[in-house]
Amino acid sequence: MRNRDASAVSHWIRTGKLTSPALVGEGRLAKIDVALADVQLAAVLDLGQQLAQPAPLMAPAPARLPSPVAEVPANGDNARRLAAKAEREEIETAQARLKLERESGQWIPVDAARRAAGERLTEALNAFEGYIREQARIFAEQTQGDPRAIEQRMLGDFREWRMKMAKAARERAAAHRNVAPVDDAEDDEEAV
Repeated sequence: MRNRDASAVSHWIRTGKLTSPALVGEGRLAKIDVALADVQLAAVLDLGQQLAQPAPLMAPAPARLPSPVAEVPANGDNARRLAAKAEREEIETAQARLKLERESGQWIPVDAARRAAGERLTEALNAFEGYIREQARIFAEQTQGDPRAIEQRMLGDFREWRMKMAKAARERAAAHRNVAPVDDAEDDEEAV
């Protein structure tokens, strides 16, 4: 069904890449639940190797795999142990998928993204303030004005505008999250 040799499927089972609940039964009579197998294999197989295949095994994970615990008879210790094992394997499969997505660059830590965005914004603001200083010097030469006074006025106006924009952005973000906006104007001035 997935254009793979039987030996590849046997290898996946032997190496633990394909396990219950995708394997139903044991030994030569075991059956494979294809949808669950797709999810398991997509989480553990090498992404580069899969992309080289004519039909990569990259099935999206279902919202929630059916819980085997719900199917356990009330009085079967062995059945409960099997269900707990299947539940544990389901969790491990989901964790492996998240790890694969993180390693492939689909996910990055929020703190790292915020830090990188903050660094780029600071660089842009510093460059723009440098531009303002240069323009103030040119304007002062053309108008016979005081370069320092012109620079201070232009930078002050720019920083005031920047604070208004930051406050509006905080208000929009707070409205989006349905929380009260935090007024951290002092923090903004120090950070930028």
